[in-house]
Amino acid sequence: MRYGKTGDWIGKFSGHKGAIWSARFNRNADLVITASADYSAKLWDATTGEEKANFAHEKMVKDVIFSPHERQMISGGFENMLRVWDIERPDTPVSIMNKQSNPIKHIAWNSLHSDLIITAGVDDNVLRSWDVRGQELVNEYKIESHKNEPITSMSITKDSSFIIITSKSRVTFLNAKKMTPLLEFEVDQDVTCAAMQPAGDKFIVGSSDFSVSVISMSGKKLENHRGHHGPVKWVSYAPDGKTYASGSDDGTVRIWQDKVEPYELWQFPGEASDDTATQADPE
Repeated sequence: MRYGKTGDWIGKFSGHKGAIWSARFNRNADLVITASADYSAKLWDATTGEEKANFAHEKMVKDVIFSPHERQMISGGFENMLRVWDIERPDTPVSIMNKQSNPIKHIAWNSLHSDLIITAGVDDNVLRSWDVRGQELVNEYKIESHKNEPITSMSITKDSSFIIITSKSRVTFLNAKKMTPLLEFEVDQDVTCAAMQPAGDKFIVGSSDFSVSVISMSGKKLENHRGHHGPVKWVSYAPDGKTYASGSDDGTVRIWQDKVEPYELWQFPGEASDDTATQADPE
């Protein structure tokens, strides 16, 4: 864990014995849940780094999320099913959804429907809606893509207005309430992930060509940033929309400014430091 505005190291969570594919805070940022290749999900105290609970699975866990009321968590992965857990009772899940045809890669809670979870599978162009209370599959939505390219990422905006889907050459925005396509963009990159600016004016995409691009909602590429030395696997805007982050296979997280302005450690380009500003030219 690092302090976002300066990059200062805060601490780490030690305990998993395999790759960690998902890590999420609760709203108060005092709890963290993680999903791992070591066949487990874990709950952590975010202030101390202490492991609070271990949720054992039979296969690798790809994603895990908190429920809206945060008394439960939902996990999915190579068991091809969703498990619902009481965060105070890690010994056994509260419920298990019926198996789907392939592993679960991404999970999102659709807050427009209090009991609805959306999943995206591995090498599968289908989104599935699950009713947690009824413990059943409600519907399936086929995502059309060029040459049947698999979904590379799936996320939902904070207000649950849009579900954002990426495939190799396309970014699709779905109406989260009706699960129907609203906007689709063909891009000239192998897209791995995308996120919408909080104001809704533009979005960012990460790519396997190591770049991060900013694109307007009309489809015009506004910026293209280089700096990573490996494929970019996740991008996310800060809540204030002033910065966005990218995480890469190169082992780094990079913070980018949406608009060039003083921001914590950053200064205006060419701005004199306090030391140089006080040195007058003798001429």
